[in-house]
Amino acid sequence: MQVQAGHTSTVEVLKVLRAFEDETDYTVWSALHNCVARLNQLLSHTDFHHNFAAFVRNLFRKISQRLGWEAKPGENPNPTCLEGGSV
Repeated sequence: MQVQAGHTSTVEVLKVLRAFEDETDYTVWSALHNCVARLNQLLSHTDFHHNFAAFVRNLFRKISQRLGWEAKPGENPNPTCLEGGSV
């Protein structure tokens, strides 16, 4: 990861992540989740972790609202497209 190696600032990575908040593709969200999980490991024992956790909640807010918790009748179980709550 570029942040861990010191090649990119965490702030720049967070800006890139924010650019994907309206994304609907499952594969993209999977990659975003992996990146967020790695950043969480790096920041977990720092003074910035609380702010990072708030950033992540905000980043995932739109997609979680779009999908909801309960499966909808006739919903496609194939997670290739997150558009309109179809996972």
